[in-house]
Amino acid sequence: MAFASETTVKAVRKRHRCDGCNRFIEIGEPATRWSGMTDGDFAAVIYHPDCRQAEVDMNLHIMGHQYGDDWCGLSDIEDEDRPWLLGSYPAVAERMGFALHTAPTRATTERSARPREANEPLPAPTEGVGETPHPEGGQT
Repeated sequence: MAFASETTVKAVRKRHRCDGCNRFIEIGEPATRWSGMTDGDFAAVIYHPDCRQAEVDMNLHIMGHQYGDDWCGLSDIEDEDRPWLLGSYPAVAERMGFALHTAPTRATTERSARPREANEPLPAPTEGVGETPHPEGGQT
């Protein structure tokens, strides 16, 4: 006999790792818990609400099924399905480390394409990079 139960938690009382994106659900954040039994195996998982919705939609719209032994976890998303996730659930895709690949701007390609002249100064570092704290409170 199979069963499934899904509940919404308004605010978790302790930190959990999301079974969808593998990032933490922090104290006070909402979550979705799912538990169930299929073919004699019991499972209990917890998700960010949008990760759970993304996983359900992925199985329904991409995989063509909603429940059962063919269920595919969000963490098992195929490379060719990542654009769908980026378009449909950008916050989930960002938590999973998927990013839109943007084309470089003309300024960056021109700057990187031409060789630096011998006495041309190096570009300024990004703020905070390469700075070391001075013992008397200033920076070197």
